Amino acid sequence: MTTTINTTSLGNNDGLSMGEDSSDATEETEFHGEKIHPQPVVVPMKSNMYVDKDIAELFDTVSALKLAYVQLQEAHIPYDPDNIVSADELVVAQLEALCKSKKAFKEKQFSKTKLGSLKV
Repeated sequence: MTTTINTTSLGNNDGLSMGEDSSDATEETEFHGEKIHPQPVVVPMKSNMYVDKDIAELFDTVSALKLAYVQLQEAHIPYDPDNIVSADELVVAQLEALCKSKKAFKEKQFSKTKLGSLKV
């Protein structure tokens, strides 16, 4: 999946705002006396989908860790040893999940580096 960005209206001094799109994508424009030949920009989107998923999972884990930490703080007032132990276990579980995410990210980066060096 790729996204094409139209660059025909960039640098156009004919009174149009930069956000307006020209009706003819092949139309030449001039900028300071030089002709500009518009070229579509192709941006690959597939690789970003995996990164976005990883970032969303990271934010979910950090949010869960923050919630577990608040529960641990709340267990101290009034002092309740059983709630403190269960809240502490929840914090530890979230920290372990965060470490697991970090390890998985590092392994992905290592495998990308390893594959990149093999292609050379």
